[in-house]
Amino acid sequence: MKSVIINNLRQFKILLLISCCQWLMYMPLLAENTGISANPPFSGTIWIAPKTIESTDKSSFKTISDKATVESSVEIYDREAASGAGAFIKVDVWAFDVTYTDNITMKVRVRKSDYSESEAKTLANQYAFMMGQLPGCLRKGVEFVNLMKGDREWGGNGSTKALDIQIGTVSEDYQSRGILEETLVHEACHAALDYTYAAAAGWKAAQQKDPAFISTYARDYPDREDIAETFLMFLTAEYRSNRVDKTLLNKITSNVPNRLKYFESLNLNLSPFAETVMDIDGNVYKTVEIGNQTWMAENLRVTSCNDGSPIAEVKDQSIWVTKTTPAYSWGDFTTVEKKKQYGAFYNAYVAQQACNVCPNGWHVPSQPEYQQFLDGQMPNAQVKLNDPVMWPNGTVADNASGWSAVPAGGLGGDVPGAYDFNRYAYFWSTSPRSAGGVYLFVIHAQDAGALGVASHKYGFSIRCIKNQ
Repeated sequence: MKSVIINNLRQFKILLLISCCQWLMYMPLLAENTGISANPPFSGTIWIAPKTIESTDKSSFKTISDKATVESSVEIYDREAASGAGAFIKVDVWAFDVTYTDNITMKVRVRKSDYSESEAKTLANQYAFMMGQLPGCLRKGVEFVNLMKGDREWGGNGSTKALDIQIGTVSEDYQSRGILEETLVHEACHAALDYTYAAAAGWKAAQQKDPAFISTYARDYPDREDIAETFLMFLTAEYRSNRVDKTLLNKITSNVPNRLKYFESLNLNLSPFAETVMDIDGNVYKTVEIGNQTWMAENLRVTSCNDGSPIAEVKDQSIWVTKTTPAYSWGDFTTVEKKKQYGAFYNAYVAQQACNVCPNGWHVPSQPEYQQFLDGQMPNAQVKLNDPVMWPNGTVADNASGWSAVPAGGLGGDVPGAYDFNRYAYFWSTSPRSAGGVYLFVIHAQDAGALGVASHKYGFSIRCIKNQ
């Protein structure tokens, strides 16, 4: 293989380039002996879920330089250099400083010989915005986005902290398939995550436990491509499940469950791609903006009020029906996974108590807030609100809202025991009914309503809404 390397850094940079995914055709590697024999579900992942990030999704992009700065002899990697073998070269660039709303900064550099300053500014704006759609954990690891004309695949480099992007037939293909943003995620993983996590013990353990690699690309190049191939699918499965069908989602979650759990355990900054909120116990919840309201997209599972005072736990359901003070129970949900999926059950004394059980800046919704929310989802609100993965097969649901209702059922207030699991989702409001009881938001497979009523002793889920 012929290569032109400058500044006497040949050996160092060759090692560096091995981490770039486009080098597989030049530097084939043998896959690790992982002991995993199951066939991966995909050949590669950037094409699988083109709606993971859409052009209309939120961006944290804030500012870009009004005028470009000309920087001379800047080192970038050009895959068309050295007769197509690829090489680091020195070029003059139009440089633009970019800032984001979360105080992350980067520089977009456009090869000067390829574009006028005006053309470069337009291009820089486009990519600065798309980079702002990526999770903060990826943007924080990217210092430079290098743009140049060319017809080769893109690459990310963890040592130079750069993305090298060629604008031409390949990028046009990415755009026609709707995967520009997904490809940016993949390459940004090389720049931001590989060096930290690819050799981490937790990641290696997850690789060993999972039944398969997510793609043949990841399987054949596990040290170099598994992080990037899987992280995109983590974002899709955990935060954009309402944008893919149930079959595809199952392929992701069934083949790499331990890798998904590993990424989740890192508590990475995913803003603005996904916003989260933490309760006083340290539980982290996905959130979703719907209309002018911001909701938790998961059921509450806190065990303390926001002032730190504990909520009484009840394990014996015969005692549960006698409680006249705030209490919670896990019901039949005994595993960590089930508790996270379905949340805790609370009596209405918890929902209505003075000490707020929701995180700072959040509260248990009132009946009018639920009614406003429901009105915005009509008709067929249950279809838009229910998570199809969690409801029984045959349930018509697409979770288009992203609210992700799950059929946790409830706990009896008169007769002990759990009921309606896998059939109904019940949520307390704070609003009392004048004739007695407390209003509920109720969802099942055929309908949804905000005028359900139950006595204080029943056990139901709580969803929190952000203060306005």
